[in-house]
Amino acid sequence: MESPQTKTASGFDIKPIIGAVLGNLYLYILFILIALAISFIVNRYTQRIYTIKAVMLIKDKASNSLSPDQFLEGFTAFKAGNNIQNEIERIGSVILIKRALDNLNFDITYEAIGKLNTSELYKSSPFILHYDSSSEKPKDFSYLLKIIDYNQFNLEITAKEKKIDHKQKHKFGELISSDEIGEIVIYRNDSVLTPQSVNGLKSNSYKITIKDKEALVKMYSGLLKLENKDKSTIVDLSIEDAVPEKGKDFINALMEAYLQDNVSTKSTIASQTIKFITDQINKLHLSLGLAEDSLKNFQQSSGLLDISEQSKAFLEKSSDIERQLAIVSLKIKTLDYLRDYILSNKTIGMSSPAMLGIDDVVLVASLQKLSELMQTRERLQNETKRSHPQQIDIEKEILANKQAVLDNIKSLTAAESIHLKDLQSRSSLVNQDIKHLPVTQLESVKLQRKYNIIETIYQYLLQKKSEAEISKAAIVPDHQIIDRSISSGPIRPDTRRNYLIALLLGLTIPSIIIYFRTYMDDTIHSKEHLETLTNIPIIGAIGHNNKKTNLVVLNHPKSIISEAFRSIRTNMQFLIKDEQKSSVILVSSIVGGEGKTFNALNLASILAMTGKKVIILGLDLRKPKIHLEFDMENTQGLSNFLIGQIGIEEIIRSTTVPNLDMISAGPIPPNPAELILSDAMTNLLSALKDKYDYVILDTPPIGLVTDANILMQYSDVNIFIVRQNYSKKDYIRTLNDIYEKEQFKNIYLMLNDIKFGGGYGYGYRYGKSYGYGYGYGYGYGYGYGYGYGYGYGYGYGYGYYEEDNKKKKSPWKRFLRRINIFKRSKGKNVRTTKD
Repeated sequence: MESPQTKTASGFDIKPIIGAVLGNLYLYILFILIALAISFIVNRYTQRIYTIKAVMLIKDKASNSLSPDQFLEGFTAFKAGNNIQNEIERIGSVILIKRALDNLNFDITYEAIGKLNTSELYKSSPFILHYDSSSEKPKDFSYLLKIIDYNQFNLEITAKEKKIDHKQKHKFGELISSDEIGEIVIYRNDSVLTPQSVNGLKSNSYKITIKDKEALVKMYSGLLKLENKDKSTIVDLSIEDAVPEKGKDFINALMEAYLQDNVSTKSTIASQTIKFITDQINKLHLSLGLAEDSLKNFQQSSGLLDISEQSKAFLEKSSDIERQLAIVSLKIKTLDYLRDYILSNKTIGMSSPAMLGIDDVVLVASLQKLSELMQTRERLQNETKRSHPQQIDIEKEILANKQAVLDNIKSLTAAESIHLKDLQSRSSLVNQDIKHLPVTQLESVKLQRKYNIIETIYQYLLQKKSEAEISKAAIVPDHQIIDRSISSGPIRPDTRRNYLIALLLGLTIPSIIIYFRTYMDDTIHSKEHLETLTNIPIIGAIGHNNKKTNLVVLNHPKSIISEAFRSIRTNMQFLIKDEQKSSVILVSSIVGGEGKTFNALNLASILAMTGKKVIILGLDLRKPKIHLEFDMENTQGLSNFLIGQIGIEEIIRSTTVPNLDMISAGPIPPNPAELILSDAMTNLLSALKDKYDYVILDTPPIGLVTDANILMQYSDVNIFIVRQNYSKKDYIRTLNDIYEKEQFKNIYLMLNDIKFGGGYGYGYRYGKSYGYGYGYGYGYGYGYGYGYGYGYGYGYGYGYYEEDNKKKKSPWKRFLRRINIFKRSKGKNVRTTKD
């Protein structure tokens, strides 16, 4: 025998999924509408955030040709090319951001308070607040302002931690002062607040906030983004702001501050170079004057206006050596000056000394590296504490580089000292030759030589000073603004993305609900679901009864349910052998509430309508109720007969259904199982089979008592009722055990209380599809005007069934019924589908 598990292993079946979706379509519509509504509110009232971008070109000095302002690099430690990453760090440094904000009035914000949100009035506020920036008092308060007219306003001042209650009327331009808030003045902005615009502006309330500048710098430092494009010297600056004009002004101010800092740095270096040269010139100027006077006085006193050719040769040779001595001495002096400058812990680059004649590549590179490290340290000192790991690391690196520079200076000084001694030796030899000249010429040569040396160095320094001044005057920024700040459209909220997320949530949430309800629900949802759980044949299916009676076949013969029972009656013709003159049909269920009494009554009624003699027995001796459907008393019945109180004829009663008789349960006995097992029960059934064509046994649920199991030995057909969305899957296991062990034969199932148009999980939603019905032919099942059916047949067409002319519910009521996802009907309002 094929197991239920084998039946479900044939492949994936998408029909249950489609059925679940269609059966809960209103649920999907509801959640999608709710999600889209929430997304609309979010998109409508969330503050718009814009991206502001700008582009700068950072020129690489190492790749450029020599320009006038680069002349200064011949004297300073800046000869290597720019490190692009260092320049990016400089742009985003706290110092430059603070300089940029100092040129803007971002510390005071003006906001218009709306019903749902607040908007900032950047450069469009109808008033302007002035306060003493050195005072901290105004920053501790909130200023709420309401314009009264063109000249007056109401001001409310509150504080979080301080007790102050300032609610007064003031005039624009009036000094407002107190011990708590200090002094403030609120001026009218005549470009915005005019006599014509005052009526519109006074309908709003306004808020003024004074922000701490340090906090403002920290905020913009976090908002600023700097990116370098693919190993180029192009830097992108960007910031996100709710007020695009404000973001533009900040980016532009930051770029200007960076360029100005670049010019200022080079101007400072140039000034320091010129100052150093000037100091040396001033010292040489005095020496030059003294040497000139000494030479003139000697020539006048001695009368020696010209010297011999030999003396000229000695003079030129001596002057050349002395000039070299002077230049080497200047180099040594410059190196000593530089060493003392570094040891003084001054920042290299901002005020570094001139390096006349020093062109050592290693020293220049070391000074460049030291300058960058010192600038980085200066930036970190403004951003972090001294104990920060980065500051500790940079200090160690600076000390190491300083030592390297000092060692290099020491080496250069030693080398120049050796050169100096060599020149001094050569000078001594020349001086020995000069001593052989006549005394008058010897003195003249000495004075002339001293004058020439000083004059040569003096002219050299004058030339360098002139070149330095020209270079300073020609200083321009090394870098260039390619694109000034521009703003794109709002990046947040992303309306399209929010609507897409809402749509996905509107589809996902109902799916999750349906899945978990299906996963946690262990009831049977449809005929297809039932077929996956059992191999027991299903004789038919009965729809949900919304009538006010259980006798649907009698009172509503054209109803869908009546047609379903006709289909079952037809199918039963193939279950009963032709030679049988009478058949016993047992109707039961696993537990109460599955509709066995309802189905037994209507099955008996539909059989009786064919002219056959039918009798129905109420064998639920513990809970008798079948008599209630015929409005009869239960004072005597089957229990009286089984104990021998009355005879058969006395317990048989005629009903309102032609050809249908009934035997009620009678008074509840203390031992119903024993009575059913008695010979009286056997004799009763034997007698009834001789008199009736069909004997219908309405038994108790087999899952609760054993009565039905006992009676199944007398029955020809055993029908068990399974109720949709009520009967548990575990119940079927009991029937499967009976069926597979073949304890009883001729076991069939009937699916009861099918609700069309709803359901979830395995259920389907069937729409109205008129024009076909059920028909004769082999098989089981039925079909009717709601598009749910099995088998073949003749159709009754549109409008045949009573339900077709039933008044429809309003769309609103149908919608509310569909979205009731937390309460599933189990027949509480329909007594006709229960026992």
